[in-house]
Amino acid sequence: MILGYYDGLHFLDLLSSFQNTAWSALYGSWAHLQDDPLLGCLSHFKAECFAKGIQLEYAPTWTRGWDEWKTLWRLSEENRFPCLFVISGHSKEIPLHRILKRVETGSNLVVLYSSHLYSSYQDLCKELLDTLQLSESELKQYSKIQKIVQHSHGRILYINSDAEISDGVIERGPFGGQTEVEIVDARQRMDKVIDTISVFAIPYIDCLVRSVPASWPKDETLVVELEVRNKSILDIDSIFIDISLPHEFEPLSNNTIEVEKLKANSIRSIATLVVPRVKGVFTDFIRLAFHITT
Repeated sequence: MILGYYDGLHFLDLLSSFQNTAWSALYGSWAHLQDDPLLGCLSHFKAECFAKGIQLEYAPTWTRGWDEWKTLWRLSEENRFPCLFVISGHSKEIPLHRILKRVETGSNLVVLYSSHLYSSYQDLCKELLDTLQLSESELKQYSKIQKIVQHSHGRILYINSDAEISDGVIERGPFGGQTEVEIVDARQRMDKVIDTISVFAIPYIDCLVRSVPASWPKDETLVVELEVRNKSILDIDSIFIDISLPHEFEPLSNNTIEVEKLKANSIRSIATLVVPRVKGVFTDFIRLAFHITT
């Protein structure tokens, strides 16, 4: 699972976006902020990220959330694990200079541009533009062509959210909106965007455990399938995967598996055999360690 930290002008859920629009309508001084809750929302983008192995959440959820979230954030900070930063206009929770430091060590920064939102929040967006040393017109052009800039060991990617990933191009609005063909086309474009932003410039392996039963039958041989994904732009010559199991499981296969010649941004499935020696329900039953040679 790739850790994704979001901050900025958009909302990640429709309810919050509609509540913001309702608040704007009730209180005139806020009426300029947002008049279309669909253009200001990324709920479909967040859901599709999760389906593709990216845990995208608001930055405060990670940095000030409950213990498991904070632990993951601390580990990613201390070990400089590559992760995904998605910033829309500004970042209140994580200073931009810290984000760029993480990008220098291999993380990806996705900068979203929305003419709809940037026009309402010009003052808030100034720090981001100054940090990136861009004018708004340059940012608009970069996002239109989905420009990718190498920044030391990481990458900065520019995306036009209005045209590619907002709910406005996926959902039907109250006054008509998208046809079925347009929605299908928009989803395909969004999938391509997610595939692009989740590939790193340094070696990065993501692994998904499949074929996991809800409960374990005693003394029955089970096949555990592992889906190994090379989420980098580099070909990987060899990966040694060390599999650790609790004492309740007897391995029938080698605990160290080598995956050879894994092409950039490709997937390989492997399997291991285990026998549960007790009956019951187990969670977090398998741990993996990777040794990569490029």
